[in-house]
Amino acid sequence: MTIQIRSVVLYNRDGAIREVKFRPGAVNVITGRSLTGKSAIIEIIDYCLGRSTFTVPEGVIRESVAWYAVVFRLGDGSEVMVAKPAPAPHAVSQRQCHVEIASTIRLPVMADLAASSNDDAVSAALSKRIGITPNLHVPPPSSSRDELEADIRHTTYYLFQDQGLIASKDLLFHRQG
Repeated sequence: MTIQIRSVVLYNRDGAIREVKFRPGAVNVITGRSLTGKSAIIEIIDYCLGRSTFTVPEGVIRESVAWYAVVFRLGDGSEVMVAKPAPAPHAVSQRQCHVEIASTIRLPVMADLAASSNDDAVSAALSKRIGITPNLHVPPPSSSRDELEADIRHTTYYLFQDQGLIASKDLLFHRQG
């Protein structure tokens, strides 16, 4: 099953909503002047896909946004919204999130967002909804590797291509360096 991004949503500390809409089924290219937040979009999507470490760059977005959200459109026509609050001041990670699943997501007001789930649950739910079945790999007892189960988080290496990656002669995949 497919998963596409319908929109990235930012809730500022006063509750105002800024929605960046995407065209599902099309290549979306984001352009604009320097320091306008283009590079932060990849970090916001990654954060809402279950990444606990907060990597949104320092600046206006990080200083003014209270909740980050992404609305995903699935191949069965349903939509999933994952919203995560900004980490506490001086924190480098945050695992709690708000999740909604519906045929069409209507953006809630910020007062209705509640951290009732966590990154592991989001990763498991999205993985299941797109057809990544349980697949625990148990290495031989003599191996030093840990057990590993592939999930939606593993797809991010192939999903994101920021400006530096596209221009690089030495790197091929997101976070390879």
